[in-house]
Amino acid sequence: MNEIGSGKSNIFSHLNNLLGKEIIMYDWVSLKMIVNHCVFVNESLTEREIQILELICDGKTNKEISDLISLSKRTIESHRRTISIKTGCGNVARLVVHAIKHGHYLIDESNAKNIRVIYE
Repeated sequence: MNEIGSGKSNIFSHLNNLLGKEIIMYDWVSLKMIVNHCVFVNESLTEREIQILELICDGKTNKEISDLISLSKRTIESHRRTISIKTGCGNVARLVVHAIKHGHYLIDESNAKNIRVIYE
């Protein structure tokens, strides 16, 4: 098998292991289509995703966000799923912590009124 062929086989083998299913590919175009639709953990957020993350931190619902930035509610839901995958955060609380830690959301006087500090 030539170098290119063995590379394909290796990539398909890794995809099979990741997905837990056998994948049959006939060409690189098929593989490219899969890769282009994958979202990877720790992948950088886009400007739009950061904008939506900031609005999530402000406590906005999907409907409120969709009204504010003129996108459908389903598009916002899709962005939220992508943000969760990229950040590895499974809930809103973890998303907010991630946003603050990574400088996507700053707490100042304008939004501090929405934050409750709990002391132990």
